[in-house]
Amino acid sequence: KTQKMKKIKKYYALLIIILIFSACESDNFLSPEYKNGIVDQNFLTQPSHANQALTGVYDCLTFKGINWTRMIMGSSTADDVVEDHGDPLWGDLINLDKYRWMPLNKHIWDHWCANYVGIQRANLVIAKVPLIKGLDSELANRYVAEAKALRAFFYYNLVTAHGDIPLITEPMSYDQSKNLTRNPESEVWNQIIQDLTDARDVLPNTYGANDA
Repeated sequence: KTQKMKKIKKYYALLIIILIFSACESDNFLSPEYKNGIVDQNFLTQPSHANQALTGVYDCLTFKGINWTRMIMGSSTADDVVEDHGDPLWGDLINLDKYRWMPLNKHIWDHWCANYVGIQRANLVIAKVPLIKGLDSELANRYVAEAKALRAFFYYNLVTAHGDIPLITEPMSYDQSKNLTRNPESEVWNQIIQDLTDARDVLPNTYGANDA
């Protein structure tokens, strides 16, 4: 049994050495090249990507996104839901009901993240869709206007719940997000008004059945 264990250890050692040398021989070992599919480097470069990206912004409104967290935060602090049965699994709801709003509350955190995910996606549409070659300019303007209207809604959700918040109007990397600071509430409201004004001036009153 001891001899068998020694052989296994030798095989593991040999495998580790092979992997180390393989890594050293390739400069791109940790930088794989994606030749198929859609990744950050090639997304929003084709006309078909524009509609997909805008759909991703709308997706943040779905049941498990902003609409759900907004409903939880609103209902738990009103008379719609009374969480007073003491079940520790529902502690975050009880804290909302008692107006003990703490940053690590799951529902507050989910609401914050869902809205900023929507803002990041909207910012990508606003910044990159107008640059897509071959995309009809009128359609591109409409997509941007819809993204601005949605961004205004996301900021409305955040500013009414938290007051001063980070105001982000450009696509942001993960490293950039580490250095965010809060903007005054008045600046956020000004951005909301500007986005809604821009959207109003572009979007039609109604949509046809064949509108993309």
